Amino acid sequence: MKKQLLPILFISFVNVVGFTILIPVLPYTVEKYGGGDLMYGIILSAYPFFQFIGAPMLGDLSDKYGRRPILLLSQLGTTLSWVIFAIAYFLEEAYIAGISVAIIVIIISRITDGITGGNNSVAMAYASDVTEPKDRTKVFGMIGGLNGLGLIIGPAIGGVSYTLGVDFLGTAIIAFIISLITLIIMYLTLTESLKEEDKDPHFEFKLIQQLNFSQRLRRFAHNKEVSSLFLNRAFFIVAFTSFTSIIGLFAKDEYNLPPERLGIIFLVIGFYLVFNQMVTVRVLASKFGEEKTYKLGLIILLIGLPLLFFAENIIIFLVINYFINVGISCAFTTFRTLLTNNVENKERGAATGLDESIIAGGSAVAPLFASAVYAKLAGLSFSVFGLIMLVGFVILLVQNKILKQTDAQNPNNSGNQQKKAGKY
Repeated sequence: MKKQLLPILFISFVNVVGFTILIPVLPYTVEKYGGGDLMYGIILSAYPFFQFIGAPMLGDLSDKYGRRPILLLSQLGTTLSWVIFAIAYFLEEAYIAGISVAIIVIIISRITDGITGGNNSVAMAYASDVTEPKDRTKVFGMIGGLNGLGLIIGPAIGGVSYTLGVDFLGTAIIAFIISLITLIIMYLTLTESLKEEDKDPHFEFKLIQQLNFSQRLRRFAHNKEVSSLFLNRAFFIVAFTSFTSIIGLFAKDEYNLPPERLGIIFLVIGFYLVFNQMVTVRVLASKFGEEKTYKLGLIILLIGLPLLFFAENIIIFLVINYFINVGISCAFTTFRTLLTNNVENKERGAATGLDESIIAGGSAVAPLFASAVYAKLAGLSFSVFGLIMLVGFVILLVQNKILKQTDAQNPNNSGNQQKKAGKY
């Protein structure tokens, strides 16, 4: 493994820890200041919504100015967000129009972190810069495995820090220290990965254009392989985020689990993710290739999601969840390889930024959709999510068929990156 990848692996891990550290803390914090379910939902949605806006901006800026300065800037924003979060602790007696000022400051903190928190897209671009196409699935699998580990460690740190006797201030202090240490390590060890000749000198940052999501998508309209991938990604993210939004609620309702047992369930699922991202996907990709492994992941998901309705006990539930987790791991990891292999070096940050924007958009909207569906259909909700996956998969197959027919008719015009990356 290249030495350049070490800080990127660390950044990816710390990003997840920093996000999940609030999982056990936020419900009690909102309750403390008199906020209800609506306020809890607003705070939860603030980060992904503003990440939806910020991730493509950071990706584009990294294509022009390089990965290192943008990664440092975004990490500085995350560090600052925890300072803002800590300030809220000292404002608990203040109210404006009946709304706690502390809650407002917490929302500002999540917005600050969200708008600068798209550094995962730049980190993916960085990893692609320093990795050969044939090795990217392995690297992205390692990053995914560390993300799974972060999902396990983050909530644990949050729970312990909250019990230090100063409520969420303890969590904010621990998160700030983690973020500051990460920033220092990045400054000392992170080198620039984007060569000078691969930077995009013609890119002009225009805020209105950056906020226009459809215009950002049109930037890749000429690249049919990437356009096809992004369209399928949207279906996948809606189904995936809907699944993750209600799986805990389903387990609690279906098996009458207390909080501590539910925590153990998610601990097991976290280990699934670590193993599948770092081992299973690598084995499958080396055997079948990235394209087939990606499609295999989609097939596993559209079959596995409806099966949850038939999970009569917790053992069957965990077995089916492992099956689903294999599909999620395959689809997430190989997608990033296919995406970065099919764009030019100077567009890699923009592409990964747009991908993070799609993920963040889904994370902001899909939970509302999933909750409404679950309220009506309960366990049958997973069949709806599987149907969404099926529709996206059929569209992908049709688009692939059209692309192959077009390439057969125009062998000299088969995409920008196929010569160096291989046909998707």
